[in-house]
Amino acid sequence: MQILINRGPGKGQIIPLAAPRTTVGRSSQSDIALLGDWRASRRHAEIVRRGSSWAIIDIGSTNGTLINGRPISGPTLLHNGDTILIGDSELIAIAVPGDATASSATLRRLPQRHIAFWWTIFSLLLVLIIMLIAGFIAYQFGWI
Repeated sequence: MQILINRGPGKGQIIPLAAPRTTVGRSSQSDIALLGDWRASRRHAEIVRRGSSWAIIDIGSTNGTLINGRPISGPTLLHNGDTILIGDSELIAIAVPGDATASSATLRRLPQRHIAFWWTIFSLLLVLIIMLIAGFIAYQFGWI
């Protein structure tokens, strides 16, 4: 598994998870150091290997840790594409082909926030088309 820093200090960095335990936080001592993100705690979370999977644990941070927009309260398994929000930083879990965590099912999984975004766009376009058709019909019949 790898972690992509999508937003925040170190944006664009990809950190491979090699050790069985990886610390995340604002401290320079953290394995994934979010230096300058003042909403992240110095020792915010740990990413740990659990057999053939990876899990994230909030280790008593002040502002909490969110996975795909939901706060976590205990060890939470990570899947390909999961969005991790720590402070103002956004991290994305990336399964590596050949890794034990990279089954074909997890590699194809699309993050829920992307699905919700495209569903919203589709719905808005559909409503716009219906309104245009209704306006055209009303105009043709002289109702407006």
